[in-house]
Amino acid sequence: MSKRHLSSFFVLALLAFAPLHALAFDDFKPISPEELTMKDNPKQPGAHAMVLESSSSEDDMDANAFVYKRIKIFTEEGKKYADIEIPYLKGNFAISDIKGRTIHADGTVIPFTGQVYDKVVIKSKTVKFQAKTFTMPDVQPGSIIEYKYRKGWEPNWLYSHHWDLQDELYTKKATFSIKPYRGDIYGFRYMGVGIPKGADIKETRGTYTLQLNDMPAFDEEKYAPPERELKPRFELFYYEGSQENDKDKFWKKTGQEYNKAAEEFIGHRGGIQSAVSSMVAPNDSDDSKLRKLYVKVQELKNLSYSREMTAQEAKRANMKDVNNVEDVLKRGYGYEIQLNRLYAALARAAGLDAQMVKVSQRDEVFFNKALLDKNQLEKEIVLVNANGKQYFLDPGTPMCPFDTLPWKETGVQALVLNKDGGAFIETPNLKANGAITNRLANLRFEDGELKGTIDVLFAKQEALAWRLGEITSDESEFKTDLEEDMKRLLPGGSTVKLTSIDNLKDEDKPLAVHYNVEVLTMASVVGSRLLLPMEIFQSNDRNPFVHEQRTWPVYFSYPYQEIDEVNIQVPPEFSVENLPQAKVNQSDFAYYDSKWAASGNHLQLVRRFAMLGFFMPKTLYPQIRTFFQQMSSSDQESVVMRAQKTASK
Repeated sequence: MSKRHLSSFFVLALLAFAPLHALAFDDFKPISPEELTMKDNPKQPGAHAMVLESSSSEDDMDANAFVYKRIKIFTEEGKKYADIEIPYLKGNFAISDIKGRTIHADGTVIPFTGQVYDKVVIKSKTVKFQAKTFTMPDVQPGSIIEYKYRKGWEPNWLYSHHWDLQDELYTKKATFSIKPYRGDIYGFRYMGVGIPKGADIKETRGTYTLQLNDMPAFDEEKYAPPERELKPRFELFYYEGSQENDKDKFWKKTGQEYNKAAEEFIGHRGGIQSAVSSMVAPNDSDDSKLRKLYVKVQELKNLSYSREMTAQEAKRANMKDVNNVEDVLKRGYGYEIQLNRLYAALARAAGLDAQMVKVSQRDEVFFNKALLDKNQLEKEIVLVNANGKQYFLDPGTPMCPFDTLPWKETGVQALVLNKDGGAFIETPNLKANGAITNRLANLRFEDGELKGTIDVLFAKQEALAWRLGEITSDESEFKTDLEEDMKRLLPGGSTVKLTSIDNLKDEDKPLAVHYNVEVLTMASVVGSRLLLPMEIFQSNDRNPFVHEQRTWPVYFSYPYQEIDEVNIQVPPEFSVENLPQAKVNQSDFAYYDSKWAASGNHLQLVRRFAMLGFFMPKTLYPQIRTFFQQMSSSDQESVVMRAQKTASK
């Protein structure tokens, strides 16, 4: 999220002239008899719930936003919407004045008086966010729940604003409004993307409003592009200086501004030239020089991944301002953009052609050249041309291996900077060997459970994601995250205890994680036979493409490989009667093979899977669905074992 800092004068001006909010925030709107008696959504029959009304009112002059939501619950399953999560960026925003109530179909009102929790919500193995969470009281089918809250931020910051205009539920009415900051220094632009026909953004006395009616529910699908990219949305962002509306001229001017800032920070400094002579040898190859300089830069303290210091703490630590690359080297610290600029300066001093590159990122939204917001290119990396090869490098990302970019920066639009404004290119795509997970299970079958150890090796992108998570977590939290990640793979009710971690700080080696486990199996007994599925790591991740039709393209964050080896020791009274046949399935977009083996009372399964692409059009969905169906069927196949008869005495 981008932001602009206002001078102290403008802060005082904002506070002096900030209008009071027009509506009494404590009041809830009356509930109509039609809403109370509603038993289904006529526009979407069979829905578990629907949004009757929602509103978001933002005011950059007052540094506040007011959010309201009213939901009708239709079914038992719809009661899950009583669990409320309000995500926010801790340290930048504050959530307050949370109020809510439940209204039963007979009109009985139950105010929310429960506890509001502040916790980290885990969305996937590496995606977490801070949220205020609470549960609405006594929610039943037929109930209406409504809640509201205030979001505030520092009045001396201007933030870009983003509205998702589509909810996971059908929405009868939604109203969005914003009162942007207006001043002499900063201007603003806004843009609607995918707004339904007939819905117009209207301006009244400096406030921009958009009302939507009868918005269908967002069709959420697994392995789809980022939701922000798919949903209709509204963007408002601030800029400094004059406005340029021609997109080619805008991006040329933006490139010139970014290039000027980078080159002024890099400069031509004698201290850098003399420092390089102690880092590389004259007879080093270009590749060797780049690697040695990369290590030197990554050894410096990265402030972008450190706990934010107060002014007093920085003073006690003797933290001084960093104004150029020589300061970064001298002080031994810098933010990620400063570290990357230092790397470019060192590479140039070593006689190499190094350019700064502004890159977009594709984890939340894709670059849109028509959206004239230069903050789409906030990230900065280094491009070095040497020996006929292009090196895309990001030493400003801790633990990022040499000649590797974090996946968010791969396959994206990027602007190579120069004094003329630069040129757009696309960064290289990852290949499947750029993210590898290797899992080894050594287990014994006893009392209906599998007990033993699991060792996991995370390589490249997979390792980088975990290493970055470790930097921003405490030791206990990181251990819990790894244990929860393994639990998500194993059958429900399994127990997992992390025993050790190797190579956590060595990005050139796979990250090794070791567990003791007790796995609840899906084994079944049929007469004297035991049917034992062995692919324990896929028990909770069956075919994600079960539906015949697909709304969105298929999108994986990056190509990847999984290699599973499962070894199971079974009791001697069992003998193998039948092993599944080996499987091989290969396509243009994926590869899969699995092979079962038995030796005495030792069983082994080796499974390999590779996703070779990351973005596949919807037209390819039938083939993708068939591939995953076949792979899922293979994963569920069982080894058939028979209990041996024992001689009677």
